Amino acid sequence: MDLLDGELKLRFEDGTPASTKGLEEALRGPRHEVATGVTMGAGFYFGSLQLYAATTLPGFVRLSAHRDKGTGVTQIAKDGDAPAILGDASLAYLIHVQTRHGDSPAEKEWEWVVHAFGQHGPQLAEQLAATVRAWDRDVRTNGGKQSDPVLTVHPASTPDGQLPAGDVLDKPHSRLVFQWPGRVPSP
Repeated sequence: MDLLDGELKLRFEDGTPASTKGLEEALRGPRHEVATGVTMGAGFYFGSLQLYAATTLPGFVRLSAHRDKGTGVTQIAKDGDAPAILGDASLAYLIHVQTRHGDSPAEKEWEWVVHAFGQHGPQLAEQLAATVRAWDRDVRTNGGKQSDPVLTVHPASTPDGQLPAGDVLDKPHSRLVFQWPGRVPSP
């Protein structure tokens, strides 16, 4: 779904797209920022962070930018995308900002920062930042090594009561249950 005359695009992975009513107006308003305190070095793989966010956050979408970050609303690189969550006429998305420069990759560092727009943007930003911190604590650095979730796949007709505890992602022909280290999903 295009926003701001194609400057931004929301990608819904599955199901019916959520309402974006009022979102373009929110994107023209002030931006709220939350630093997560979570950093990474050059060449760090953060695929598990994206999967963690996609499977644990309601309203998860991908936000892509089609203008240079210096001329656009977001600080997402042109033709890049970011994990995001939608709320009522509000949006929060995750970017990384360079916090340490250097001549070699080993000397460079980036921090995950959440940007948000809309009336509920500050709450969405805090929710997304808390997710990044939980991932850092329980998945990325679990015992000094990255942990993967336990994944079980069940037929689409499986009732909730017969699924193991975990974050459920419903697909057309199956129900995926992710059991992340350190996470107790909401009922």
